[in-house]
Amino acid sequence: MKLLFKISDTIDRICGWAIVSLFSIMIISFALQVILRYFIGTGFKWTEELTRYANVWAVMIGFAMIAKRRNHINISVLEEILKGRNKKWLIIVQQLISLVIFTIMFIISFRLIKLAGSQLTTNMRLPKRWVYWIYPPAFSVFVFQTFIGILQGIQDVKMTSEVQA
Repeated sequence: MKLLFKISDTIDRICGWAIVSLFSIMIISFALQVILRYFIGTGFKWTEELTRYANVWAVMIGFAMIAKRRNHINISVLEEILKGRNKKWLIIVQQLISLVIFTIMFIISFRLIKLAGSQLTTNMRLPKRWVYWIYPPAFSVFVFQTFIGILQGIQDVKMTSEVQA
């Protein structure tokens, strides 16, 4: 179990560095566009597209980080009402529902890539399937991190039971 938690933490750190890299790409790309438009009057056509796709990737990776923290799909009103062991069970149930949704989205993501097929992006002329290839790994990380969250929740419930006993 400790190995799974360590893997989860390592994936989270890698995701953090990936987001920093993607935001750096977005900042450099936008800055280059602004500078060129200011001094030359026109910019590169591909910078907006690169920034857009880097943003999509950053969002998906950020969602993976949210999955680790168990802060995605939840019913916060019920979490506020419930206390102790019942609240912990609610969190586990929410995690199980999320796990099902993320698993379905993982499967659907391959259909999206297939649908994009050989379509090319407008300015960079890259196959769109390259852009969409973020979805399967991101959803697999969602599934893994949510599974780890369920294990953590079960551990929390057991610890609560032992303390109350």
